[in-house]
Amino acid sequence: MENAFEGLNFTYEQGVEAMVEIEEKKARDGRICLCGHPNNRHAMVRERATCNPAKQECPCAELRLVLTSSNTRIFLRKTFGGGEFHALGQGLVSAKKLGVDIEWLVELKCDVCGGEGVGPVPINEDGKELEEPSKFNALVCRTCREKMQ
Repeated sequence: MENAFEGLNFTYEQGVEAMVEIEEKKARDGRICLCGHPNNRHAMVRERATCNPAKQECPCAELRLVLTSSNTRIFLRKTFGGGEFHALGQGLVSAKKLGVDIEWLVELKCDVCGGEGVGPVPINEDGKELEEPSKFNALVCRTCREKMQ
């Protein structure tokens, strides 16, 4: 096939430019969900969020975009509990370690009491903290977190 573009209404060069533009658009969405995973790893299925960050599936059922990052790959982690054990907490540590820019999209207030000094926590339907990924995640202050356990 000497010229696969013969007979098409765009050139090879235009195709290359389009691919660059597509990749730039994909890379531009640096938003991260409270579950700790990039927005582009989420999909809406029957009005419910699904999250597939990597090889494992995240049970996240509520897309809640909480920050932006110039590098979303560092937020492909697994949750093992709250705070620093949460996927979001691990991603924040990696961002600091690597000098990656992040910007919060939400006010850092406790989802339970409105207080300050919060961390991400996976919770069950009864509001109890889990040590594994969950459908539900919350930003919770230390006092409220102690009550959840």
